Amino acid sequence: IKGNSIKIVLGELNEALNEVVVIGYGSVKKKDLTGAVSSVRATSIEKGDPIDLQTAFSGRVAGLQITQNDNGLGSGVKAIIRGGSSLTSGNQPLYVIDGFPIIPDDNVSSNPLSDLDPGQIKSIEVLKDASATAIYGARGSNGVIIITTKKGTQGKTKYNFNSQTSVGQVANYVDVLNADEFKTYVNANGTADQKKLLGTANTDWQKEIYQSALTTDNNFSASGAFKTMPYRFSVSSLSQEGVLKTGKLDRTTLGLNLSPRLFKNALKIDLNAKTSFSKSRFADQGAIGNAVSFDPTKPVYSSNASAFGGFYEWLDAGSTTGLAGLSPKNPVGLLMQKQDLSNVNRTIANADIDYTLPFFKDLRLHTNVGIDISNGSGTIVVPATAASSFKRFNGKGGVN
Repeated sequence: IKGNSIKIVLGELNEALNEVVVIGYGSVKKKDLTGAVSSVRATSIEKGDPIDLQTAFSGRVAGLQITQNDNGLGSGVKAIIRGGSSLTSGNQPLYVIDGFPIIPDDNVSSNPLSDLDPGQIKSIEVLKDASATAIYGARGSNGVIIITTKKGTQGKTKYNFNSQTSVGQVANYVDVLNADEFKTYVNANGTADQKKLLGTANTDWQKEIYQSALTTDNNFSASGAFKTMPYRFSVSSLSQEGVLKTGKLDRTTLGLNLSPRLFKNALKIDLNAKTSFSKSRFADQGAIGNAVSFDPTKPVYSSNASAFGGFYEWLDAGSTTGLAGLSPKNPVGLLMQKQDLSNVNRTIANADIDYTLPFFKDLRLHTNVGIDISNGSGTIVVPATAASSFKRFNGKGGVN
């Protein structure tokens, strides 16, 4: 500023032009993007400190329904936009992660929402209607979820560390009779044989199968530039217990972004890689129903430590296994005597290359190549002493 004169210089920013909107594969005319679009930014995600992306989406995008395969920790999720459904083809939307398209099938384990760390996300765009098909073709017929991850910037290296710890508990229990109320009812209304079956214990079976679940989530990232190449590296470690005993999830996620600019920005390269390692133990969901229906006058453990792993079970002298056929199994025994283990590793990586020809500035060569590799294994072990193995495996235990 000299005297009363002010010199203002405007810089060119093509992405801000009214005629163009930048989307997953590049740019599209704004008139083609007049449909419903919802945006979720990193600042909004970080406020809630979510431990997974499905939690980050919760309540933030109208018309987006995310369901989990079951209540097990680390189980897959399925996303449906505006209730789309089909009997013969997949119902899940197209995912575009850093420009790389991923089309999950109805196998919920293929959904990338289960494998991405929320701390890596810069923005999420959800295209909900026919405009998605106009932009992405038939693959966008179920809607499109565009996920952009954070990248490094020029300047000194910036380090960030975030850690959170939480405890989860069951909010409400099913209202059932306690031991004294159950005895009073049976003594007043039961037969002589039924009265003989009453025990002397006072067991709250629902409290026996649930626990205070501890969750710890640690995230570290470093971003900056090595000479003229911006980079960002991140690593996160999640350890989550389930409120249902024996449920556990351990997940480690790695992320790397490199954005070299060469030949005076004529050649732009964006390299993105995200890898997750998940180990889960799924609790037996059948214990929930059994805890509601099991006799509260019976103890958790029996006097015979060698039978059925020491857990109390209903017995029937006329049965070949000694077990009463129609009675529920001990819910604590169901949890403790079953190991349902899963290991899943997944890598999503892509290279986005854009080159502006020096002799023709309006002509650009652009390519985007990527990979989506996942492998998993699962094992279910039920010991021969478990009451459930007598019903399923004729007393021989089982390994799947």
